[in-house]
Amino acid sequence: DYLEMQHIYTEKGAENCRKNQYKSLIEMLQSNYFVSSNLNNERLIRQNGSFILAGKYNITINPSDIGKSVISAAISSTRSEFNNEYFIIPSDKKSKILSELDFCNINEGSLFP
Repeated sequence: DYLEMQHIYTEKGAENCRKNQYKSLIEMLQSNYFVSSNLNNERLIRQNGSFILAGKYNITINPSDIGKSVISAAISSTRSEFNNEYFIIPSDKKSKILSELDFCNINEGSLFP
């Protein structure tokens, strides 16, 4: 079966997924993930590329033929997934903070190569 061939599930996991009407697969597709790159090109190396993969999908299961189920992009925002917290940084600390970030290679040159 496709889930097993793509190494998404083990044989037992795929069987459990089918028994539960693909609930675990749907939850996997609708979750958010933090992705760290394998750094296989210069831009990703310079940016130390990591990003958030937002799982915002509508899934319509066709119970008579799972292969005809439909997955489409949802119209939504990831803003609700995060806390709205703000930090006010005093202007006299800007220089020190920029210096510390530069020490970690977080600077204009690495963010915008």
